Amino acid sequence: MAFRLALAIGLAVREAREEQGLTQARLAELAGVSRRRILDLEAGRADGMAMDKADRILKALGLAVTVGADEGGPAGPSIQELHARRQQARSEAIARMLEASEKGAPW
Repeated sequence: MAFRLALAIGLAVREAREEQGLTQARLAELAGVSRRRILDLEAGRADGMAMDKADRILKALGLAVTVGADEGGPAGPSIQELHARRQQARSEAIARMLEASEKGAPW
């Protein structure tokens, strides 16, 4: 369950960051954390990350995590769906980097 939660949070962070037009470096600056923390969180690797750091990242994006019992409610995306969405995001990022490099722009 923790793995699925980390993936869901990471995906939400990446999607919100990209929707807001922020780079990982800019989000890190706004949240007062290292870019590596952003990278790890987006990849679903939140092991050992202090809750206050994760909270600062979420707040910088206007996001929050709500925990509670949801009897009979939707279970949310499956692991396969989360992986597919993460793979799609990676593919899109690679395509953008290739396009930028063809134009001579830095990533």
